[in-house]
Amino acid sequence: MHATLSAAMVSGELLGGAGGGDSEKRMLEVANLLREYGVRLRICEKNTGRPSYAFNAIQREFLPFPYKPPPSTIQDLTSSLIH
Repeated sequence: MHATLSAAMVSGELLGGAGGGDSEKRMLEVANLLREYGVRLRICEKNTGRPSYAFNAIQREFLPFPYKPPPSTIQDLTSSLIH
């Protein structure tokens, strides 16, 4: 599993879990904001040349729900290998 997605999850727990009430929902919202707009996409771009996470269809299918990044940030691994 990508350390990037895990780091966003932990940050989401720290930042979103303090609100009480529906803390799991808030944690996922914060984690997805970090995954979509945070510094980790810049690291992906540095490593792959594209500002998106590269997963193939099987990897995307088996990622646990809390670790799935927003669809707008995912690039199919096969298309990333072509470009």
